[in-house]
Amino acid sequence: LESSCKCFSHGLAKKVTASGRIIGDCAVPPSDIRYNEPIGVVTRHLLFGNNFSHTSTFMIRREALDKIGGFQGDSTLPTIDIPTLLHLGLIGKFDYIDIVLGYHRKHTMSVAYRQSHPGIDSFHNRLKQYSLGFFNEHKDINALRDIDMEQLEEAWDGLLMKTYIGHGREALMHKQWREARRFFTVAAHTNKYSSRIIAIIGILSSLLHINIIEIILKFITGHSIHDLLER
Repeated sequence: LESSCKCFSHGLAKKVTASGRIIGDCAVPPSDIRYNEPIGVVTRHLLFGNNFSHTSTFMIRREALDKIGGFQGDSTLPTIDIPTLLHLGLIGKFDYIDIVLGYHRKHTMSVAYRQSHPGIDSFHNRLKQYSLGFFNEHKDINALRDIDMEQLEEAWDGLLMKTYIGHGREALMHKQWREARRFFTVAAHTNKYSSRIIAIIGILSSLLHINIIEIILKFITGHSIHDLLER
């Protein structure tokens, strides 16, 4: 943040288990938006429900935080990172540090984990409404002018289908076969081909009483959702 034109910095973060074993990367922002150039591209990215960097790596210039009125959000949201980034993305460039700056234990009681837990639909809907409201207030800004509300609605609806897949994965983990099938059946109606394939595999898993999804993920990545329960 030595440069006066940079209002925010972020970097890499790793996911770890309770024992400290690294099991993967946290969200890594696309290379073309890491520096928020042109100003507004990060805000645009977030408005569609996309992930950005992990909060453990965030550093905000005090003057920039004061300029947007402090940390943003409202009483309906359990998080301030996305609302605050939406505002910061409109006022200045970012810096990106390509080294590991933080570690995150994604455990079963965290907000991040409960995004795949029954009941998170309300969290999704509150964040969606906040984002759509933000867009309505700032849609005349250059970086957002070619977006329309229908595009955002479609993106958030697709994200909700991914959330249902998360519900289903957790249900499979607990061998709640009927519950898993219910979630995957909803997710199978998505228009996104890859998500539909996962949902179909999930339905098959629930019928065979075998967690095929996690077996595949364990084979490909070396870890699965079960690692979150490691003690």
